[in-house]
This record gives sequence, structure tokens and C-alpha cells, in this order.
Amino acid sequence: MSKKINKTTLISLVGFVLSMGMAILDIEMDSTLKNILVIGGITLIYLGFILSRIEASFSDNKKTLAWAEQLGFDLSEPYNNYKRIMDTKDHYMYSAWKEDLLKNFCRYNGKDNENGKQEITEDMQHYLKDIRRETSERVELFNSILIPAEFGIVASIYELDFEALTGEYKLVAVIMTTIALVWLFAVEINYRNKIIKFIDDFCEVLGIPLS
Repeated sequence: MSKKINKTTLISLVGFVLSMGMAILDIEMDSTLKNILVIGGITLIYLGFILSRIEASFSDNKKTLAWAEQLGFDLSEPYNNYKRIMDTKDHYMYSAWKEDLLKNFCRYNGKDNENGKQEITEDMQHYLKDIRRETSERVELFNSILIPAEFGIVASIYELDFEALTGEYKLVAVIMTTIALVWLFAVEINYRNKIIKFIDDFCEVLGIPLS
């Protein structure tokens, strides 16, 4: 499956290549320059994931807003309500959310399209499939690069040449960076899995085929 590599993922990959290059390649260079390159690589890895999380907002990102304007198909409110249900784990709210969807959207086949209900067109169906496919690909991508990214960070930390950074402190640095990286990945993957679940439940309630 082809993975879309956006600018934020590319930043992390550049950081990974840079940090791994310093760890694997035996290049003679000034220790200060090497430290700068290693720290720069590690920083880029984290920066890419932080930017990805900042830009990940589903309800107000450019794509969602553009489709809402073009098709009159605004998913912001249904998604935000669904997210509150998942965050609070209040499953009793799900029935109210489902009822609200049925009041505002008609079924995909257009039956009983009355009382101001909006018909779900093929364009809308394609949009929902596109969101789900893109989000799934991002989850797979994050899962596939977690271990290489962690390996790159660990290997590059041991290449740092600071007098005060002894073996003991390097171990502490490795532990702290590992915790931070795993937390970033967990938050990102959890967020995108919520979007996938939302699309699945949204389409199930409204009878929209995704296959």
C-alpha cells in the first residue's frame, strides 16, 4: 500500500537519516559539529511528530472545511460530539448521537429524503472513504517507523561527545527520549484511530457503503 509522505513525516525522516548517519558512518569531524548534527537529527524527529499532531485536527483542517463548503456536508459537529463520547466513555450518549445523525442526514440511497434531510451523494461517499484510507495509512506509517526512529535516537545519543554526558547520564537520556517518543506515537495513533472509528460508525448509522 502506498503511503503518503507529507512534510511533517518528511521532517522526521530527515532527522532519522541524519542521526543514523552520525551513528553508523565513521566520519572524521569536529566533535562540536558532530554534536550539533546529532542533536539536530533528534530534534527533527520529534519536531516532525509534534507538527503532525498540531496539524492533525480533523474538525477544522483545510480538507474538511473545503468539503463542507463545496458539498454542504459538515462533519465537524458530528465528529466533535463523537469524540466527547469516546473521551468520556459515556456510551449512553451514543444513542443520542445516532438519533441526531438520522435527523440531519438521510440514507445513502436517498430514500425518504424529506423534512430537509440531506442526500448522501457519491462525492460524499468518496470523501469519507478518502478520509478513512488516508488516516489508516498514517496509522500504518507511524507503526512502521516507531522502532527505526527509536533505534536512531538511541544510537545517536551514544555518539554525543560531551564531557559531562557519561555512560550513566546517556542511559538516562535514552530512557527519557524513549518515553517521550512512545508517548508522542501513542497520542498520534490514538487520535487517528478515533477518526477511523468515527467514520466507521458514521457510515454504519447512515447506511453509507465504504467498500
